[in-house]
Amino acid sequence: RGNIIIPAFAVGRSQELLYWFARQWEEWKMARWRIYLDSPMAMKVVEVYGRHEGLFDDDAQRVWKGRPNPFRLP
Repeated sequence: RGNIIIPAFAVGRSQELLYWFARQWEEWKMARWRIYLDSPMAMKVVEVYGRHEGLFDDDAQRVWKGRPNPFRLP
């Protein structure tokens, strides 16, 4: 009944955590937790990706448009 803090100062590491949380949301029963990403730089990078998804290769576009979105938690 406490908090878990995962230090993720690197943008790539933050994105990887978000990706896996989104992919495994149901299986890991993540809805019972509140997840906060305190990384303004990581969030800005995700916003930039969203504005330029047309530059992704086919595989990355498929993942980006899939459900769940790899960087947006339900």
